[in-house]
Amino acid sequence: VFTLAEACFTQFENVGCFADKNIHPRPIPELIFTDMDPSSPKYSGKDAQLGELDTYLGDVLCRCAERAQELGYQYFGVQNHGMWEIMINIIDF
Repeated sequence: VFTLAEACFTQFENVGCFADKNIHPRPIPELIFTDMDPSSPKYSGKDAQLGELDTYLGDVLCRCAERAQELGYQYFGVQNHGMWEIMINIIDF
């Protein structure tokens, strides 16, 4: 169970899970930010807080929902690559 950030003004709902086999076309093809890789041009500037997932997950979901809405997308996803490399992605259906 996680807690959403108190300052999250963007409403969103869970619509399910997907499987990404990492082949083209990717189900969610565009990386909008990452908290894991400071060398990435998509680095959010905020370090992942993997030891505090109860609060971190709510925060990252809120930031992703807000950014997806800013960019005009209806869906977003949180993806795990390897050992906790969390990437936030968006797709427009």
